[in-house]
Amino acid sequence: DWFSVDLHSAIYEETEERSVSELAHRFRHPARIVHGSEDETIPLADVEAFLAACANPGISMRVIPGGDHRLTDHLPLLESELLASVEYRRILDS
Repeated sequence: DWFSVDLHSAIYEETEERSVSELAHRFRHPARIVHGSEDETIPLADVEAFLAACANPGISMRVIPGGDHRLTDHLPLLESELLASVEYRRILDS
């Protein structure tokens, strides 16, 4: 695998207990969301609703055409997005 992250059930439980609007207003950190247009796990419309509800100008999104939930066919693009985000954060912190 390219990378692996285990998410525990608490993250899913929290999203079920809170509205998208509440979660969006609590999200205050700069972030880059990379999302596949063909993601069947988290529909693009849900991510767009989250972004619309965010009062955070530091959040941006890149939609990968044809990408699924794991973006497995787009790993070089995902890697470049990740590296660009890390470099952007480094510049902000300096």
